[in-house]
Amino acid sequence: MTALVAKACPIVLRGSPASPQILTFVHPRAGLQIVKGTIATGENPAVAALRELEEEAGISAATIILSLGSHDDIQPGERWHLFIVSAADQPETWDHAAVDDDGDTYRFFWHPLSDGETGGFDPRFLRAMDKVRAAIAYRQIPQASFG
Repeated sequence: MTALVAKACPIVLRGSPASPQILTFVHPRAGLQIVKGTIATGENPAVAALRELEEEAGISAATIILSLGSHDDIQPGERWHLFIVSAADQPETWDHAAVDDDGDTYRFFWHPLSDGETGGFDPRFLRAMDKVRAAIAYRQIPQASFG
């Protein structure tokens, strides 16, 4: 049996539980995404989530608020570790040259999490966002997480 590839996914939210927005970006070759990346061998998933947030979005002042657990049902062959991350005072939009993706520049913005518009997101990102929506619906995510 092949081992699952471990992925870290830091979820940055703003707004309120009634109208949450999720940090999203446009990858120049792969469309709309949320931040996620591969966990290095021996790396703690929470540490990997913060590393990925800094590498992909340029956000270094961030704190893990809550783990939403590990999920094997987001992408076949992968185990996603989802974390709610506090990273207050981010602008409406910004560009960042990613450290780990051939220096591609990503365009970051806030996407309404309740928005039914799914065009442009790969299904794996939609499944991850469904996990976040469920956690919000079950009031698992503290109000302070909506920076």
